[in-house]
Amino acid sequence: MLIKWIITQVNTLFFFKFFLSVVGDQMEAKDCRNRIIEIGSTVRYIGTCSMGRADEIHVRKCETWIKLNSTGLLYRSDFLELVDQLPLKEKRVEKNLKEKILQSRGLKKAVTTQISDHTDGPGYGGG
Repeated sequence: MLIKWIITQVNTLFFFKFFLSVVGDQMEAKDCRNRIIEIGSTVRYIGTCSMGRADEIHVRKCETWIKLNSTGLLYRSDFLELVDQLPLKEKRVEKNLKEKILQSRGLKKAVTTQISDHTDGPGYGGG
């Protein structure tokens, strides 16, 4: 009796999983403003403002999840916002370590110092 009940429960779970996957293909992914998100749409996650294009759309447990190409993570569609296009990123100029140190100290260029060639000790020529 118990085995028969377990088999019916497993079959029921299998049916619901199959039913949700079939229905999930027909569902539309909508953003937080109820606009339709399609594969290739540019979206922004409202939690961290991560932006990217929608690569894949998944439906799991009656919730729509969208995979972004920029992070590779799945985001719930109701936490995404559809945007027109990705903003252009400003080009960053990489500075070497010397330039970073000078900038942090408020200097324009490093001053060269002359090292004495005398080995009389630390007080040479100190009067």
